[in-house]
Amino acid sequence: MEQRPRRPSLHVEERRLLTIMFGDMVGSTSLCETIGADSMHELLKLYQWACTQAIIDNDGTLSSWMGDGFMAHFGYPSRHEDAAVRAVEAGLGVVSAVRTLGPELMRRFGVKVDIRVGIHTGLVVVSEAPGREDDPNAVFFIGETTNIAARLESSARPNSVSISEATWELVRGYFDVDALGPQKLRGLTRKINTFCVRGRTSATSRYFARSGRLTPLVGRAAELRDLLEFAERDFAGPCDYFGLTGEAGMGKTRLLNELVHRAGPSRGILYCSCSPRDTTSPLHPFARLLLELAQASNRSSDVTFDSFAFHIGPDTLDRTAMARLAVLAGIDPPAEFLPPDVTPERALQETSDAVRAWLYRQGERGGAVLLVDDAQWLDPTSRDLLAHLVDRQAALGVVLAYRPDPGTEWMTLMCRSSLELRPLSQADCVNLIGHVVDGEEQRVAEAAARSDGVPLFAEELGRTLGSGELHEFGSFPSTLHDLVVSRLDRIPEAKVLAQVGASIGREFELDLLAEVTGLPLATILYQAQVLESARIWERSRLHDKAAFIFRHALLQDASYDSQIRERKQYVHGRLADVLAGRGGNAAAGGLAAIAHHLENAGQTRLPAAVGAWAASGFATANDG
Repeated sequence: MEQRPRRPSLHVEERRLLTIMFGDMVGSTSLCETIGADSMHELLKLYQWACTQAIIDNDGTLSSWMGDGFMAHFGYPSRHEDAAVRAVEAGLGVVSAVRTLGPELMRRFGVKVDIRVGIHTGLVVVSEAPGREDDPNAVFFIGETTNIAARLESSARPNSVSISEATWELVRGYFDVDALGPQKLRGLTRKINTFCVRGRTSATSRYFARSGRLTPLVGRAAELRDLLEFAERDFAGPCDYFGLTGEAGMGKTRLLNELVHRAGPSRGILYCSCSPRDTTSPLHPFARLLLELAQASNRSSDVTFDSFAFHIGPDTLDRTAMARLAVLAGIDPPAEFLPPDVTPERALQETSDAVRAWLYRQGERGGAVLLVDDAQWLDPTSRDLLAHLVDRQAALGVVLAYRPDPGTEWMTLMCRSSLELRPLSQADCVNLIGHVVDGEEQRVAEAAARSDGVPLFAEELGRTLGSGELHEFGSFPSTLHDLVVSRLDRIPEAKVLAQVGASIGREFELDLLAEVTGLPLATILYQAQVLESARIWERSRLHDKAAFIFRHALLQDASYDSQIRERKQYVHGRLADVLAGRGGNAAAGGLAAIAHHLENAGQTRLPAAVGAWAASGFATANDG
């Protein structure tokens, strides 16, 4: 009698690309011997607090403390598009925090404390902790990723952060590093290319981190022309708004920066960008804009208040307003320029008013265009400021570049002109990949088709062809993984349904999903609408039935590959049984689908898969 696999637990178990950090105090045993257990206990509390705070500040999760050593992870339970960047920043923050703590530890305990940090990014299986199935946070990570991170830490120099090549590929351009070459790590048969992190670069986004590897602008001539026409308008009335929308990777930032270079300095282009890390920091895009303008004008990263006021402040701003702008940019003004005993709320309102007055003045000087990139991450204060620029006449134009995510509807309504970036053509994608790699024509065409017209996807898939590397998520580039999978993590209530759909294929019928999952059709419809709103699925028709299709092939890949093997086998087995029960053996296509699912349903179903493939071949021959 044929054995069927048991249904596995659905509790948190999944495959993840995770960034793991290990940190450890150098020479803690001798330290403890020197100062004694009680003093060591007091020292450890200060040390652990400093390390923990640096990890939390960068949205990491402290997995465990083991005395003076810790393990932290980034990218679970919620994933950020820049999880690896946050991890390396946290590592530098840990080293800096321990260094800052050093004088106090020397004063109190008479010892110097050093730390080593190691970071690696790789595949793990997230599994529930035995006996704690009811606690969603009680998980552990299975795979060599944790071991490699631990070995990198033990081989790192004191007070340094050592990262693997896998992590470096994800943070390249964000940090300066020293290449240490291939290192033999204990317990591994292969050597690991290792890098020592020196510090942060000035890159604030993926575009600027990749600026040294930019490809030519392809397939966006008409869109650039529309932007240039807007920038060259005579803004004589109220503030005018232009919306530039598109999904992640469509090239919004690239297009805005092309506009900056083409328009030239005489037009008064002001570029600022938003960050997902600063959505609660009031006026954060303007803080960065003001500081960067002052640094560029001063030709130095060190800007005094007098220099800031000279380069930024028009004569019409009073000294309090100028002082508010300086504080916003992180520059200390003379104390007498700020009124005493002002509440934080009042100070924020004065700062917002100062930014608005400064923007109006830029327009009065001969017209200006403010470019706000990644505006979906605007903080509430900046959002309110931008929404009320229309309150008075100003020779000012504003371009809002944003993803069409929930919560951005106000921008769509505000913009009198708008432009949605559509997918590139197959020919444009082939052209784009050709600037990245000189690959075999058929493979380049396949990569272009798989990119679904998203420029970033095309570039990274092209680089995968050029590197010849095998990725742990099949042919899914690790550089795109967090960007794509983070979209799935934002809709946990529908993630399992996305995984089942991905097991069927790029396109699937709703009633088949209901039959395979055993969920009521109403539940399937609700979750499908959630996936549609998240722009993961879109509506389709298949065999004259209601169906959905993944918007991008990479979204299907990410959904499928996030399942652990046991779960995949179970779903494929269910699909084979459901299709067979529907009479799927009536045609060669149905038999081939059944055979495919049986083949992926585990060893116990392989004999049945062989029979189904044989029957499929026989039916095909008869049809011919």
